[in-house]
Amino acid sequence: MKRSSKLENELNKNRIRRSTRTAPSLVTIAAAVLFTAAFVLLLILFGFPVWLSALLLILFTPAGGTLLQVSVSLFCFTGVAVASIRSKRVRRDMKRIKWNPFNRDAVKAIASEVVTFYKGVPVFRPKIGRSGSFSLILLAPGESIVSLDHERGHNTQLMLMGIATYCIAVAIPSPAELGNWSERGNYYGAPWESIADIYGGASRTHVKKESVNAVFYFAAGLFIVPSVFWWVRWKRKK
Repeated sequence: MKRSSKLENELNKNRIRRSTRTAPSLVTIAAAVLFTAAFVLLLILFGFPVWLSALLLILFTPAGGTLLQVSVSLFCFTGVAVASIRSKRVRRDMKRIKWNPFNRDAVKAIASEVVTFYKGVPVFRPKIGRSGSFSLILLAPGESIVSLDHERGHNTQLMLMGIATYCIAVAIPSPAELGNWSERGNYYGAPWESIADIYGGASRTHVKKESVNAVFYFAAGLFIVPSVFWWVRWKRKK
């Protein structure tokens, strides 16, 4: 389907002013590795069974979140390759990004009709009223590059926080619009939304307080959610 000139102008404008923050910093990645190592050490010290240790490692660390993302991306890329045999629209979308799952061109991704890939994450274009993401991105029709970057930021959150922590700290409060940010007309001021903008490189302005709250919320979620299991284990040992 041919895009209107108005939409093309908006896409080009967004492309120019898009933020360069497109991935977690080396400090963040190093912190995620150290967190995972510390988590493993605690599992050993607390004497968890091997099966439970593996489960907790998958649910509450960057190792599990990243493993899920890699698995979903590989599965979707394979499925898209098969679907392209019969679908001209799928072939057209994937040819636009030269079949590169690590495509970083948001303009090409946003121009897709059915499916595309953006920074290693599959992006599907269903006819829905609101975009969302959980290892893959469901991008609603007419969404901007800012929205695409924001949803990609949620995928980075998932990889860094772990599956269960992400579900509790982001996947539940985000669609439920918890807090009073939406009431004040500032939905993206919520800490779980602000950090998605930061990690996705979305060109949306946040005041310093929002950015600080986002970082603290992210860090608190990493430790508070899994700490429940440490507390239960400690009580049982007493």
